[in-house]
Amino acid sequence: MRKASRGFIVTVVVTVTVVIVVVTVVTDVTVVVTVVVTVTVVIVDVAVVIAVVAAVITVVAAVITVVAAGIAAVVTVITVGCCYCC
Repeated sequence: MRKASRGFIVTVVVTVTVVIVVVTVVTDVTVVVTVVVTVTVVIVDVAVVIAVVAAVITVVAAVITVVAAGIAAVVTVITVGCCYCC
């Protein structure tokens, strides 16, 4: 069995080191991309919640407007009716 040359050993060590560095960088980039995607999804979810809350507020405002108009109509009918009753 032949003894491995010094150049071969250096090549193997450098290759293994480069592979470790590349795997580490790819893993770090994957983590960063995952975090960015997660944050983006959360931002979109918050935007959807805000849009839904705004829609609910709009509907509640419309209901309040209709109820106020109904109360005003009832008050008007009572007021006019009472004036004629007197």
